Order: sequence, then structure tokens, then C-alpha cells
Amino acid sequence: MVAASPHEYGKTIVDSGTTLTYIPKAMFNRLLLNIDTFCGTHHSCAAEKDQTNKNCWRMNDANGSPDETFPTLHLSFQGAGAGDQIVPWKPRSYMSERGYGIWCLSIAASSNHDTILGISWMLHRDTIFDMGSRRLGMASAHCPNHQKVPTTLWERLTALGHLGLSDAKHRPWSILSLMVLVVLVTAVAIRPSRQLRRLFLPDDKAVRQTDTEALLA
Repeated sequence: MVAASPHEYGKTIVDSGTTLTYIPKAMFNRLLLNIDTFCGTHHSCAAEKDQTNKNCWRMNDANGSPDETFPTLHLSFQGAGAGDQIVPWKPRSYMSERGYGIWCLSIAASSNHDTILGISWMLHRDTIFDMGSRRLGMASAHCPNHQKVPTTLWERLTALGHLGLSDAKHRPWSILSLMVLVVLVTAVAIRPSRQLRRLFLPDDKAVRQTDTEALLA
């Protein structure tokens, strides 16, 4: 348990313009301790604590998800007539991948005694702000992760190479795609050179005809 009463959260706001979620420092320290304790009794959460950042872990399986090994957090909200509402907070939401297989907390200690529930708390949910009734509605959702679409040739080659290295099932297709792409690039590069040659170098037939006319003259 990180907080025993609502008063420990201080004033709480839900802010879609804040990336991280901020909680009071005492709660944040207890959260870190609880996660470390949980991992200590659950095979280290199949991860190794990062030596340079105590809020990060390196997964043993770089392709693995922290949802499978790290604890799910639960926030309890006092309801108006409907009783308390408990909202689960999955690891893939309160953590974010900062590198290949490295996951860090998307929670930080606030500079005061207040709490800000930011984007990291809203991930993988449909969130409805009912401003007129001063209510907040939430429902679980299967939202795709944002990925930058490769635009340059190098980015496309890197994306294909990463697919081949990270997923053995797709490696043959990745290698085949790379080979096809290299052939296409080579063909595009050679074709202009042939056109340039026609522009700057005289045709062999024309040269022979010119030489013949010069001998007969």
C-alpha cells in the first residue's frame, strides 16, 4: 500500500497536458520500495535494475512486456453514491520503454504535496472529461502504440533490419525485403547513369558514319 488515505495525495488533478504522473515524494519513495519488494519475491520481475537510474529496469527478454512480470497498481476513487471505484494501472502504462528492453517509471515525485494524474495514467484507456457535470469517465481500450513512420531510405532499412534482428520468425522475410530494396536502389542509380552516357558520349554508329565521310572527302 502506497497511500492509506486520500489526504496523502494532497490536491489531485487530472491533466492530459502533463506527460508523467506526479505523486507526493513520500508516496513515490514507498512506491519504489514496494516495487522492489515485489520483484524481490517474483524472480526479479524478469528484469535487472538499471545501475544508472533507480527508476529503470532492463528486461531479461528485450521483447518482453512488463505487464507479464511487474505488479499492477490500483487507485481507489471515492464515488458519489456508487461507492469507491478501483481503477487498475498496468505496468505498460505506468512504465515506458526508453530503449531496447529498458523500461522506466512514468511516475515522478511532485515538487509539492499534490498529485497530477497525467498521460501515463490515461494510456490504454478511453478518457471522457464531462466538464458540465464535473465528472470523469474511463474505460479500457486497445490503443496502438505511436511509432514514427520511416520516411527516408536509411530509416526504412533500419526498420527492416530491426525487425529481422528482434523477431526470428520474420527474419527471412526481412532479409528478402532488404535484398529487393537494394536491387531497386541499384537499378534506380544505374538507369540515370546510362541516360547521362547517351547525352555526353556519341553513339558508336554515328561515330563510324562520321569517320567514313571524312575518309571519302
